Amino acid sequence: MKTMKKRLIISIVLTVAIILAGVIPAFAAEPTTNQEADADVLNSSVIVPTMDFTGKTISLSLAGAAERMKSTGPGYDAAVLARDLTLAAAKGYAESWNYMQSVSRMIQQGNVRAANPAQSIDAKVIEITRPYLTNQATIGFDIALAQLEHDTIKSYYNVLLAQDNLRISQDNLRVQNEILENTNKKFELGVSAKMDVLLAESAMQDALTTVNENENTLKSARMGFNFQLNYPLMQNVAFTDSLVRARPLILNLKSAISDAFTNRNELNIVEYNLQKALLQRESVSAYPGDSSTVLNADLEIKKYQMQLESQRTSIEMDIRGRFMKLDSLNAAIFALDKTVSNAQEAYRLASLSYEAGMQTLVDVQSAQLNSYRAQLARAAQIAEYDLAVYELNYATGIGLTSAAQQQNPQ
Repeated sequence: MKTMKKRLIISIVLTVAIILAGVIPAFAAEPTTNQEADADVLNSSVIVPTMDFTGKTISLSLAGAAERMKSTGPGYDAAVLARDLTLAAAKGYAESWNYMQSVSRMIQQGNVRAANPAQSIDAKVIEITRPYLTNQATIGFDIALAQLEHDTIKSYYNVLLAQDNLRISQDNLRVQNEILENTNKKFELGVSAKMDVLLAESAMQDALTTVNENENTLKSARMGFNFQLNYPLMQNVAFTDSLVRARPLILNLKSAISDAFTNRNELNIVEYNLQKALLQRESVSAYPGDSSTVLNADLEIKKYQMQLESQRTSIEMDIRGRFMKLDSLNAAIFALDKTVSNAQEAYRLASLSYEAGMQTLVDVQSAQLNSYRAQLARAAQIAEYDLAVYELNYATGIGLTSAAQQQNPQ
């Protein structure tokens, strides 16, 4: 009997320690704003000797994390470099165009006898290429920043989901400890079997192991997030957003497809290539219509016309598929809301029936396990739904920062 009481005390102490471990760090340091964040980061040359996140707490929202990712770090530096290289290429085309124009003026003034370069096919290609490359520099930079936002949001959600999984497992540990306490009391009164006590102890230990695993998963997610956002690995960051359903910026399918046609860069690239093919066909207009030169030029035009139509169809199919995915995930979340509610009620009823001697401890444990699994499934489904919302905004070319700012529960 003393051994059982000792086990009970140890289990209670362990449970309280585990639950508090997930709460105390949030109050370990006074939070700071995003503007103060860089001044409060850890010295990256200092090795933190434990697995505890330290330094002054940096409070960071989802939108704030996306903005930070677009202004610092190797990903941002690479995007700036790619943009500058494209602008440099555009400048080269502009210089060639200016040179051709100056030669053209000299020819017109009679200072030089030569074919007018401004009328050549090369000049016409240069004329459309220099604004194209200038636009591509901006578009490419925006796409790179949107990809950084996309990666940041996924990393942020990895932390949010890990936090929710830890919270759910801690709740499960608390419930399992309550079951163990009640089972021990019933055993001491002689109304419960030793087997029930052993089952309750095993379930409590399994729950404790899961909490420990989820704590490590959360630490790994936080370290990955810090690495991605160019923070020291063990910097203490407080994630101010929570795992709730995001609201899509576009709820109308037709508008989403139309925005995608306007914003997707794949179409810009094909349209530019089509323009070049049309210029090339114009340059060989003096050739016989049945010559291989003209036939090849015509086929080149047809090729890009087909690509343009194919790209539009592919984009439309992509957007429609994303809308269907959102509908399916939304329906699944509503179903899981009901499943969680039913599972929690089933556990409550099973506990009452067990107290009345009408059900076994196995029934109670099974009901609690169903409730625990349903809560985990709902958290994972909400995370998947929110990421699908941001993916839709990315696919329509809206960008993700404005989407992140819409993260409100429905």
